[in-house]
Formats: sequence, structure tokens, C-alpha cells
Amino acid sequence: MRKARMKQRVYRRVGALLLWSLVVWLPMLFHYGAKPVDEGKPEQSPSMLLMGGLLAATFASFVAGLTLFQLGGGYDGLRKLRWVRPDGSLSVLVKGHRI
Repeated sequence: MRKARMKQRVYRRVGALLLWSLVVWLPMLFHYGAKPVDEGKPEQSPSMLLMGGLLAATFASFVAGLTLFQLGGGYDGLRKLRWVRPDGSLSVLVKGHRI
């Protein structure tokens, strides 16, 4: 139980930290997104590369943070346990200990 509680806390804290990092990524994204770009140049400008990186960081922080935060709330440490069917056989979908 101690290991399960520790994993639950780690998932929650890392998820919260990633969601909190959106406070940094979103204002930067809006700031650099409002700058005009020269359309006559065929090569990509540095601001467009920065925008792509910020957009990727924002998306990854949101998806990973939300996923880890939700996984932390539902994690109970029983992922590796097998259940016994009514006929006495064990489940084969997940390996682990016997309930």
C-alpha cells in the first residue's frame, strides 16, 4: 500500500506540475503568436520555429499533465493482481498475484 500511495502522489504531483507549466507556455504562445511574420521570405523565420515549439510544449503539457493527474487519482496499486473466475481458474489477461 505504501508503494501504491507513493506512485499515486508522484503521478498527481507531476501531472499538477505539467498543468501548472501551462501558466508559462500559454502567455508566451500568445505573445509570440501576435507578432507579424514576413510572408515574402521562402525560409521559415525563427519566430515560426519558436511558435511551433511552444505549441508542441503546450499541447504535450496539457495532455500529459491531465493524463497523469487523472491516473494519480484512480491508481490503487491493484494493476498486477489476477482474479479468480467462478470455475476456479485464474484470469490470463493480467499477470500477478492471486486474489
